[in-house]
Amino acid sequence: MIKTKIGKTKLMLMALALSSVIILPISAYMYSTRQDVPTGIMIKTPTVQIGLYWDAGCTDPITVIDFGAIPQPNENTTMDKLIYIKNEGDVPLTLYWNSTLNSITNEITEEWLYNSEPWNGTWVLAPGAWNGFTYYIHIPQYVTIATYNWTLTVWGIY
Repeated sequence: MIKTKIGKTKLMLMALALSSVIILPISAYMYSTRQDVPTGIMIKTPTVQIGLYWDAGCTDPITVIDFGAIPQPNENTTMDKLIYIKNEGDVPLTLYWNSTLNSITNEITEEWLYNSEPWNGTWVLAPGAWNGFTYYIHIPQYVTIATYNWTLTVWGIY
């Protein structure tokens, strides 16, 4: 076995070097400056709004659609209303419609057309854009005599 003699001075220097390797990183961590940066996020849902209007200027809102009396109850009759739909939101919308007419009668049918094409789920309106669509009801001859009231719903999905 080989014996090495380490002097007190060398031992002291080695202990000092070893302790500086351990103490300096800890003290650097403890005395480093910390900077807090405020952060945040605002999550907004797009505004999904549509308006139904009687006029192309989109100034006369529709609240009720009244087709009136059937002019010839013993003939097949189609009645229609031109309705302007406007995307009043901030995202493009795909338009859809539905009504409760079928739940009150199977005799009268309905449809929405744009340039003779049905548009349920196929028409997209850009934000701020509007377009005229025609809402039709088809009444067969000798329809049951009654007053028919139903709810028409139009909505958009982005």
